Amino acid sequence: MPQYKLGLFGGSFDPLHLGHLRTIAEASTLCSNVLLVLSVSDKRDSIPENQRYRWLYEATQHLGNVAIVVVHDDAETNDLYNWQAGARLITQLAAETFPDAGPIDAVFCGDDYAAAHWEALYPGATIVITPRDQITSSAIRANPMANWDCLPKNVQPYYVKKVLITGGESTGKSTLTQNLARYYNTVHLEEVGREISQRSGDTLRILASDYLEIVLAHKLKELELINHANKVLFIDTDVVTTEFYANNFLNLPTNQCDFTLEQLSASIQHFNSYDLVLFLEPSVEFIDDGTRTGEIESNRSHYSQQLFSMHSTLPNMHIIGGDYHQRFTAAVRLTNALLGEIDIGFTDTLGSHNPGQ
Repeated sequence: MPQYKLGLFGGSFDPLHLGHLRTIAEASTLCSNVLLVLSVSDKRDSIPENQRYRWLYEATQHLGNVAIVVVHDDAETNDLYNWQAGARLITQLAAETFPDAGPIDAVFCGDDYAAAHWEALYPGATIVITPRDQITSSAIRANPMANWDCLPKNVQPYYVKKVLITGGESTGKSTLTQNLARYYNTVHLEEVGREISQRSGDTLRILASDYLEIVLAHKLKELELINHANKVLFIDTDVVTTEFYANNFLNLPTNQCDFTLEQLSASIQHFNSYDLVLFLEPSVEFIDDGTRTGEIESNRSHYSQQLFSMHSTLPNMHIIGGDYHQRFTAAVRLTNALLGEIDIGFTDTLGSHNPGQ
């Protein structure tokens, strides 16, 4: 028989971390029933309620004796008065959730909350203190990357940084993306349009429907890969680049699907966000890999400037020029700054600041 009939563990879980999971695991083995309380306050919390609830649900859905309840308040601080009001509500919720369990007879907390008012709030309950190994939500919020290993696997994607690498054809995007992914021991999103665009054997004979598929496939792949990224996800090209090629090289007698593509592109752009954007200048030799067009090769400056103008409204964008080594060095420096959460400013870049050169 478990040692306790009804255990309580609550917190804001902003964010959920490994210390929380260790406490939940211990409580579930010591108690017949566990009431897991998610405390929500718009005045204190930084992460949306539903996101935190999902983390808790994912972490406990295998435990049949654990139930999650949500308690809202409008307090700006966790003072004793607010804790007392919360305890009365939680006691009522416990009786409603587990009507046959009796009163709360065990309260679980991490050692960072050992000095709280548990005895006064839940008289007669045993206070079970679990070690946190100095893991705290406040420290994680202050610097998620420095505390990465304290985050559960289902929480890490929330903090993954996204780095977009874009630019014209044959500017080294794909190679740089793969090199950076290996350098940071993470995953990358390759340009999904390459395979789709070769179905006709000639990139100039691509169908309008192919562009729609490219845009959708690219975004779905990003959503999948972010769950496997180690702090940062590197992304080769984006929906803006796809739209650029459609506008310039879609050879249709009438503008079939143009409006559909523009609408879809605009919709994806609306909720796309990147923590860092690296725009590569056409300052390296043009290499024809069999999929590139002579039109772009002979007008690299013009098309680069056009593509740059389409990306110019993106925040956190940096222009990178020079040879391959200079590009890689600049990209690493900017990514290091991003992961260290250092504000480096828009103008702190390498390159000529002229995307047409």
